[in-house]
Amino acid sequence: MQLPNHLPTNSELAKEDSAQPPFNLESTTQADDSLELFGLQPPYFLDSNVMAADENPMMQSLLNSNSPGSGLSHEAYDFMIPNPELQPHLTTGVEDWMWSLPQTNPFMPMLPGDKLDLTEVTTHQTATAGQVRLDLVRSVPEGSMQQNLQEVGDAASSSEDEHDDGIIEQLSTRLGELLISDAGELKYYGPTSNLTLTEGGLLRESRLSFTNQPKEAIAKLERDGLGQNLEPGLLDELIDLYFTWQDPSCHVVDKPIFYEEREACKDGARESPLYSAALENVICALGALFYTDRYAKLPRPLSKFFADRAKTLVEYELDYPKITTVQTFSLLSWHEATYTKDSRGWLYAGAATRISLDLGLHLDTTVRVTDGSMTARIAHARSVAFWGSFLTDRMWGFYLGRPWSTTQEISLPLPSPQEPQNTQHVWTPRGMFSGGEYEDNPPILDCSRDLLARYWVTLCQTVSSLTTTLYGSRVATKEHLVDLGVETFRRMRQWKRDLPPQLRYDVKDKSPQVTPHVLLLHMQYYVFIIIQHRPFISKISVQPYPPRGDGPHHARRMCLESAIAIARLLEDYASRFAVRLAHTQIVYITFTAALILLYASVLETDRHRHATLTGHLATCCDALAELGKNFENATRSLDTLLIVKRTWQSRLVSGAGRKRRSTVSTDMGARGLQKKLWDVSSGPELI
Repeated sequence: MQLPNHLPTNSELAKEDSAQPPFNLESTTQADDSLELFGLQPPYFLDSNVMAADENPMMQSLLNSNSPGSGLSHEAYDFMIPNPELQPHLTTGVEDWMWSLPQTNPFMPMLPGDKLDLTEVTTHQTATAGQVRLDLVRSVPEGSMQQNLQEVGDAASSSEDEHDDGIIEQLSTRLGELLISDAGELKYYGPTSNLTLTEGGLLRESRLSFTNQPKEAIAKLERDGLGQNLEPGLLDELIDLYFTWQDPSCHVVDKPIFYEEREACKDGARESPLYSAALENVICALGALFYTDRYAKLPRPLSKFFADRAKTLVEYELDYPKITTVQTFSLLSWHEATYTKDSRGWLYAGAATRISLDLGLHLDTTVRVTDGSMTARIAHARSVAFWGSFLTDRMWGFYLGRPWSTTQEISLPLPSPQEPQNTQHVWTPRGMFSGGEYEDNPPILDCSRDLLARYWVTLCQTVSSLTTTLYGSRVATKEHLVDLGVETFRRMRQWKRDLPPQLRYDVKDKSPQVTPHVLLLHMQYYVFIIIQHRPFISKISVQPYPPRGDGPHHARRMCLESAIAIARLLEDYASRFAVRLAHTQIVYITFTAALILLYASVLETDRHRHATLTGHLATCCDALAELGKNFENATRSLDTLLIVKRTWQSRLVSGAGRKRRSTVSTDMGARGLQKKLWDVSSGPELI
């Protein structure tokens, strides 16, 4: 819109009127619906002077008219653009006048005290826009334009703040909120979606097809050869194996809530956001990874049978996802990882993250629990599902070296125990056998799943800030990377020192009471030490000049110490339980440690030290071979190690052939340097 640069004189307006075509009210009404759109402004945007002017009977008649062509109404005060010459202190940029009316001819703003008879405009279609402007300008007292405009602006702003605080705050919010959908689930909508302005939820979703989903799903299972009914005792055993070996190290499902809802939903008696057939099947699929007996009644392996059922059933939840949908996709991603289906597993982990955001699981619901609109039980289930998907997403990011997809805007509190602090927990091994017979093992003192999940989450959060920059930023300076690495290492060591007694473990002091998930937690800690130091073992790529930090010697030592610690933990794990009875994440942990040990053993020239390193490497390789009985990705990792070993050895041999060792001192110097780079026996243990 182009604004007038000066006030037209009467003669100029008269000339302009003669050039204007006749004003056609009917055509304007049909063509310009924007007047009706903008006719939403309430009268309290006007100050007392304007309201007094509106007491004129003619003006009241005009303002009460519903015709869009009835002239300037109350909204004109707010949406008119002031003349920049009349009010030079005001800016007329687009950003300040987003709400200006789309008009062909610019109008002068209507002012308090204007005595404008618009009867002619409403009754005679031959009135022109120029005549309206002429009458408007003539009614303004000379010299009062700027003062009146300022008064209107100030009064409107004051009135707006006084009466519309609630509306303004709602429209200007920067944060989203939860709305109840027609399916009965809470959905998260961010502020830019505009749907946050609805009150009471979204009621236009159709749920007619939802009642037919169970029948359609059952029919689909039958067509795919997945409709067999298995013994309830087998299902119970597989579920128990999942909660024993898989869930503690990546807590996705609350065990008591699952069993309670499973019983309540038996025979399809009711629906629940905390239980679904898809979730039960994927739990059985992961439990079947630890089930050694063969089940001859099925045309495919037991684990794949349940996973295929879960994939079919969860598809029918996507139109109306719920908490169990998040949990199902999280667990499916872990299952796909064991079968080396990386793309599908990565996508399932991403689906879990997206659905958790769709349901607003990342938001703090304490207020809803306090006001009674949400039960503490539902809030806890939401928390478990979200942090489980968070850990799944993080682990996939490290496993494939890809950025994670979970949002940074998490207001949900960290996992915390729901029971009193002195509550005693025990863990009982399941599925362990000796000589072909299952063993009855005594229970071991344990901690709550929420406490364990809290330290898994904080461990990932501590190292994530570094890895995002270290492995993902191309613009970060070397100095910044070194400083960030030093700070992260300090925080990692502090995390370990802050562990509660139930989660502490000393590799050198093997406690008789330790659970497999505590061992796995410490393995993950050492893997993160390797990940954060590995780029710094190079003397060139990340090291600034002049040198900064502890240098590549320190980084190599940290990597090797951590790899040896993992090998010792694997030995302890195998002696207490069985390596094959471990969470899927142990494959990546073992593979990472084996790579460091492989490189160190290939470079080592001292016979005794080479034998020591080779022994630790053999421990990792044996573990991968044992894990390969259950996890196909473990076999792939072992094959990769063999390929890498041959490649590195050939490079070192060819490189050594090009070098000439002229003196014994040179050879001794090389040996001394090698010891300095990889010797972990010198100096105190730093991790």
